[in-house]
Amino acid sequence: MSVFLAVTAIALSLGLSLEVPAMSERQELTGHWRITWIADGTLPPDAEVSLAFTADGRMFGKASCRMYRTEYKLDDDTLSFGEMRFGNERCPSDTLKIEADVLRSLRRANRFQIEQDGSLLLSTFDNPRVRASRAP
Repeated sequence: MSVFLAVTAIALSLGLSLEVPAMSERQELTGHWRITWIADGTLPPDAEVSLAFTADGRMFGKASCRMYRTEYKLDDDTLSFGEMRFGNERCPSDTLKIEADVLRSLRRANRFQIEQDGSLLLSTFDNPRVRASRAP
């Protein structure tokens, strides 16, 4: 009998659970994401649009030209953001439109879910707002 089976048999005979705890919502969300779709506009294929969530409640990213940062909170199934702060970079007008569309979509989101394919979906209670894939 393998060691694993022996340990499993002993644990079960003692009434111990062998379930692996589920990943917390914050753990699922934490990490770097590349935004691939927004509800409030169109992203050009070469747009550099990202977001990252930290375990301690910070969110930051790039909205096509400027960097942004804020805090986020998770309460049950509700996601909320604090006031967004921005870098001082000068940006061409075409990237400013993309940035405004991205930030509008992010601000409207109040829920998140990790899809079966591993992508992140930020949404309102009934409408998708932002889709992102894990950054390499």
